[in-house]
Amino acid sequence: MNEAANMLSPESRASEARLRLIEKLEAIIRESVKPMERIEGIKILHVEGLGGNGGGRLSGPEGGGSLADSVVNSALRYRAQAPLIDNLLREIGLTGDDIGKVSNVLEGLATKPEK
Repeated sequence: MNEAANMLSPESRASEARLRLIEKLEAIIRESVKPMERIEGIKILHVEGLGGNGGGRLSGPEGGGSLADSVVNSALRYRAQAPLIDNLLREIGLTGDDIGKVSNVLEGLATKPEK
């Protein structure tokens, strides 16, 4: 058997390897997708413009609007986006209070003198 296998051309060996792979393909695919069984769902969120820059338009005095317009627009944008932001935070297991705590810890680290 070994002598016969040694006499095979490289093309024949590659063909034999492909045939063995095809025979095992069903089991390979089944095992490779097994981790997907634990995925509960996939969400795609498009948040372009969430920062409020309006696609590059300027607001305030530089953009032709008054300072009051800029403040009102910022407040309206905040109120419109608040439910979305709250929902995103809940999905990753955070609340607004958690963000405040993290912010306080980071501020403490930033102001802490190095030893």
